[in-house]
Amino acid sequence: EMIYRHVAVIDGEMVHFEILDTAGQEDSLQIEEKIKWGDGFAVVYSVTDRCSFDEVMRLCFLINHIHSSPKRSSGSEQPPVVIVGNKKDLQFDRMVSTEDGENLSKALKLPFYEIS
Repeated sequence: EMIYRHVAVIDGEMVHFEILDTAGQEDSLQIEEKIKWGDGFAVVYSVTDRCSFDEVMRLCFLINHIHSSPKRSSGSEQPPVVIVGNKKDLQFDRMVSTEDGENLSKALKLPFYEIS
């Protein structure tokens, strides 16, 4: 597991980002523990890796399940979640179409972006 940290000033407020790279991580307990503390999520997959795309649904389900848990404080809202397809510039290696990403985002009712 890799964690990347970044601090930025957004609208005059200091924001701390922690980005958890779960690529290939099998241990759901570790992932679930990290999800508990997240205030927002960008679920990123590679358009050149079908397995990473297939993992998006599971991660989104975990986020929803954990943040809907009765153990969370009442009145707490669901954190924002977006789906992001990465490496869109690698068209010749693409294994996941833009349409696949759009369809998944519609099914999960989440915003969708593709980036390079």
